[in-house]
Amino acid sequence: KKTTTFATCCVAGDQKEMAVGRHLFNALLLSFCFFGLFLAFQTTQNLESSIVPDERLGYWSLACIYIAFCFGALFISAPLANYLRPKLSLIVGGFCYLPLVASNLYPRWWTMPPAAALLGLGAGVLWAAQGTYITLCSSNYAVGNNTEPKSQMGFFNGIFFTIFQSASVIGSIIASIILTYSDQNNEQRSVHILFYTFLAVGSCGLFGFIFLGSESAAQQDEEAMCDAEPLVEHQLSTTQRLSSALRLLIDKKMIFLTVSLIYSGMEQSFVAGDFTASVVTKIKGKNWIGFVLSVFYLCDAVGSFTIGKISDYKYGKITLLTIGGLCHVVVFGFLLIYDQTHWISTEWLGDHFYIVFILSGILGIADACWNPWGPIMMSLMFTDNTDAAFSVLKFYQAFGSAMMFAWGPYLTLSEKLLILSGFLAVGLLCITILHVFVESIAKSRDEVLQNKPDRLNQTLNNNNQ
Repeated sequence: KKTTTFATCCVAGDQKEMAVGRHLFNALLLSFCFFGLFLAFQTTQNLESSIVPDERLGYWSLACIYIAFCFGALFISAPLANYLRPKLSLIVGGFCYLPLVASNLYPRWWTMPPAAALLGLGAGVLWAAQGTYITLCSSNYAVGNNTEPKSQMGFFNGIFFTIFQSASVIGSIIASIILTYSDQNNEQRSVHILFYTFLAVGSCGLFGFIFLGSESAAQQDEEAMCDAEPLVEHQLSTTQRLSSALRLLIDKKMIFLTVSLIYSGMEQSFVAGDFTASVVTKIKGKNWIGFVLSVFYLCDAVGSFTIGKISDYKYGKITLLTIGGLCHVVVFGFLLIYDQTHWISTEWLGDHFYIVFILSGILGIADACWNPWGPIMMSLMFTDNTDAAFSVLKFYQAFGSAMMFAWGPYLTLSEKLLILSGFLAVGLLCITILHVFVESIAKSRDEVLQNKPDRLNQTLNNNNQ
């Protein structure tokens, strides 16, 4: 009987270990599905302004993505994701990404902008579902290991974003290799090979969603649901969400943050649209875009991991702004000199092309500073209204990106740099006024957690999604 009991315990232990390991497997599978999907999309976005024959078509297609995302983030994403549940939402949202990749095989005004708008609407659904699913995976894994439901959130999000960020690096390198070493006498054939490859990789990512296992919130007790609850059971209605967001627009703190939030969307679009088309392509050719941007994404990923930790300290937010602002001042100043004077010529930069790689790395470090800025401020300044705050954040960032892409074909590089510099200066001035006269931005995370522990921790976890 003792032997039988011992054997039964071993079997039960193995079954429990397998059940717990399933949650980690689901998180890994989700991560690799996003890897395939965003290897295709992110690299396509970076090439759009350079590789599409009609420059306006490329820029405006990118603008359509973010205009649609502005609309979808407020009206469609959360209600639809809540209705469909995570797995089906991932499939529906992921499918919306593929038509834009495919439309590059036949770039026309009636193929690309509609596909881009569909992607913008689907993006919100995809990311809302991702947030729910990764939260449930981590919470179920923690509960299965008899630990606090929140204890594995950082570990699971770390796995996801490490794999996710690597997609842009690898996708950029693949694009440059294909454009460099495929048929040089037939550029159209090279482009078709490139996008057929991306379509295949993206389809594999989408197909992988089908094999995701079920993650049920029922495995957690009522108290442990604090992380997943806002994403699964208590979504605000569309009217409530919009009304709350509109009220927040006139909040004094949000008004002082508005310019910097818009700027955080603009600076990302500058890299994808203007740095690639007006700098890399002009100096060395479109086949070098991927190699240059791989440095950007690598520095962005490393910077996000290292610099991002600074924000947890009391003066970490000020340090982030200082590093991010200085990096952009250096790059914008150099490019203005290049574009407006004869001191730096295109030929000279072509012979010293490593400088462009350095500029790309500096932009990556700057992006690693500006990326967490908005979410951190929403978490610290609006702890009583975080759902609306994050909706406003996404709206402003998408609005900034849409602006940069919309005027892309009509403004010179210098004009765009001056506009970006103006937004940077005004944004930093407004943040200084906010910090000195309204509310300090130097509050540490621990100080805020003492006042709003559960709500803020939930918000910071949602931000990682």
